[in-house]
Amino acid sequence: MASTSGPSMYKSQSITKPPFFNGDNYHYWKNRIPLFINSNGYTTWDVVEDGPIIPMKRDEEGRLVPKKKVEMSE
Repeated sequence: MASTSGPSMYKSQSITKPPFFNGDNYHYWKNRIPLFINSNGYTTWDVVEDGPIIPMKRDEEGRLVPKKKVEMSE
């Protein structure tokens, strides 16, 4: 079993900085990163897994195309 008390675990143990990964203890880091991302909002992890939601519209021929930034409401 890998130790989590090595030098790679001394940095970035807060909710404002992501867990630091220096190449050691990958399994520990792999379990910490989803917790860090979820601490910034539960829907944030959905974006990591599923990708962003891209607002769409229909063009003149009826095809779905991405909206331009100027077409989006606040």
